Amino acid sequence: MNKAGLLPLVASGLALACTAHGETPPRKLSEHITQEIRATLPVYTPPPASPVSTAPPPPPDPDTLVLPNVVVKEKKPQKFEADDLMGKKDLNRKFARDYKNSLRGLDAVLNGLWLPLFSPSPAARGRAMRDYQRLENFDRLVEIGKLADPKSSNALKKNVIDMELAIERQNRPAGE
Repeated sequence: MNKAGLLPLVASGLALACTAHGETPPRKLSEHITQEIRATLPVYTPPPASPVSTAPPPPPDPDTLVLPNVVVKEKKPQKFEADDLMGKKDLNRKFARDYKNSLRGLDAVLNGLWLPLFSPSPAARGRAMRDYQRLENFDRLVEIGKLADPKSSNALKKNVIDMELAIERQNRPAGE
């Protein structure tokens, strides 16, 4: 699963975890006041049932094709980010541009240079910056979830740590 697809999955899981407890909200009015309000309201009378007609249905139009009832359940179309639709060369160019635009002051002077044998390319740095921003957004979601349900947020926090470790292991050189 790509990393972009993980964020909506976790967000929907967080929403389900928050609503799964099924707790009813506390009543805002006392029972006595509720009874007084209901006493002043008119009594509900359901509408009379319509009589079932026994007359045969009208003959179908010869130019109309009658098909049985069909229920179509489609999967939602896949959502694409702009990055998913770019080619590898364009994507690397975008990451390099984003990285260079994020640098300011002395940081721009020191990190604006790229030595191919000794440092990662600006595209790789931009990709790492994007991944870091996604993790920060995910951390913010977990913090918001912690306010709603501390138990599920602890599980999400553990998943964040596991994800960060996986990214760290993925990016380290072979043999370490």
